[in-house]
Amino acid sequence: MENRSVSVVVPVFNEEKTIAQVVEPLLKTPLVSEVICVNDGSWDKTLTILKSFGNRIKLVDLKKNHGKGFALALGVKKAVSEIVVFLDGDLLGLRPGHVDKLVTPLLNGQARVTMGLVPFSSTLAKPVSSFTGQRGYWRKDLVPYLKRISKTRYGVEVYLNSLFDKREVAKIDLPDLIYLAKRHKMPFSEVPAAYLIQILEISKTVAKVNGTKLKHISSYFDGYFKNHD
Repeated sequence: MENRSVSVVVPVFNEEKTIAQVVEPLLKTPLVSEVICVNDGSWDKTLTILKSFGNRIKLVDLKKNHGKGFALALGVKKAVSEIVVFLDGDLLGLRPGHVDKLVTPLLNGQARVTMGLVPFSSTLAKPVSSFTGQRGYWRKDLVPYLKRISKTRYGVEVYLNSLFDKREVAKIDLPDLIYLAKRHKMPFSEVPAAYLIQILEISKTVAKVNGTKLKHISSYFDGYFKNHD
């Protein structure tokens, strides 16, 4: 494998239960030159946990929540490496080898983008592959789109999917990883609203990318899930 450096960007919003288990293996990954954690207005103990890593990570602390797209764009701006890997802050079972798997197709010229497939969430439901937050890019390919990425909030994966030809994308299995489901991260009474907000923001981005009116989005959204897994 070529001697390339990798910046890992982790957007974080109220991930006190998992964030340390994401950061620690990244700090042990030889390919990773820097870990950039963007605290997106967390109000739990997330910031305290991130500060405990000191100067071993690059910490960006946003006082209010701006959304995942804004956090990722800001992380890319701060990154100094040629390759940028995005990882979610709610993962369990992350290992250094997972980053290697995401980066290898880029280094070998086999793909321009990698998307990591996480087999299950803690609800035992298989997440849709096109909405995965585990991704690898050449930083130079993202820079022209950072302004738009910053405005996509939780529809950022949909927008990122629209930027590159499917033939340039490699989907990589990341075994033994698990997403922590929302019902395990917040009071149960808040879960329906959280999912509703996320679905609405994804729907808005799908509409913008495809020139579809939001009120007509439901039929397209069904097709999107069927055709992009």
